Amino acid sequence: MIPRKIVGLTLAAVIVAISFTNVWAQTASQIFANGQENFKAKRYDAAIADFRKYIAMAGEDSGAYFNIGLAYYLSSRYNDAIPAFQSSARLKPDNAKTHRYMAASHYELKNYDSAATSYQNCTKYDPNNEDCWVYLGNSLDYQAKYNEAIAAYMKAVEVNPKNHLAFAEIGVAHHRQKNYPAAIEALNKSLAIKSDYAFSHRSLGNVYYAQANYTQAIASYKRAATLAPEDKVNFKLLGDGYYQTKQWALSEQNYLKAIELDPKYANAMFWLGSAYVVQKKFALAKTQYNELLPIDKTLAADLWTKYTAAGGK
Repeated sequence: MIPRKIVGLTLAAVIVAISFTNVWAQTASQIFANGQENFKAKRYDAAIADFRKYIAMAGEDSGAYFNIGLAYYLSSRYNDAIPAFQSSARLKPDNAKTHRYMAASHYELKNYDSAATSYQNCTKYDPNNEDCWVYLGNSLDYQAKYNEAIAAYMKAVEVNPKNHLAFAEIGVAHHRQKNYPAAIEALNKSLAIKSDYAFSHRSLGNVYYAQANYTQAIASYKRAATLAPEDKVNFKLLGDGYYQTKQWALSEQNYLKAIELDPKYANAMFWLGSAYVVQKKFALAKTQYNELLPIDKTLAADLWTKYTAAGGK
């Protein structure tokens, strides 16, 4: 459901099965094969040790470095993955796959400037890689470079005119610039391609909500929540829509659902408490304050201010 999470990078598709080095000693070849077997069995530390031993015996090798980086990446050790991918790229700079995983490692670490550079290298050597164009756009968007982000997303659309994710992200970028008509147009294009894409429904709701069109926002949030009932954010936003239209029972119901999905969801707890305050349900509001306090002291203080201002004691 979450489009900006790195997805689709599977070990079966990417592990380098044959070293880029042509000269093999028999023992080195066996060590490399052992590394592959350990990798496939998800024994990543053993695989890393094998590939490092291979390099020590056979010399520097782009494929071995790539496999080391991938083993680190798949075990969420992104800081360790990056130097291995850099070594692989130094030896074979035109391998788009190496740049893609280096970018993904930076992206997971929220190093968006470095991620953008590596995604640009990916698109340089593989200009038809729509995923790299999309994540390049995301990396730029996170740096508030919205026009550049839109240009990257449009490249993804050029590669694949049916890329619903790219259209959704174009919509989000236009929303950030408060270009609401363009945002709605892009998000509707996304939904024309994939009508059950919850993120686009939610993003469309956000655009309507920003314009105080709460009826349309609620409709979009309800669709998102129906399509992705495991996503707490959909229910929290739906609660917000009902809050703005003073439909308190429905607002409470959706905040409670969001909190059920994540008992430490501070924003939902704050707004649930606020709904109680507005209705002067002070006992429930105070309970909500006490539950929020150990999770987010700042939001709890804000809720207490509302509570006392409304006459709670």
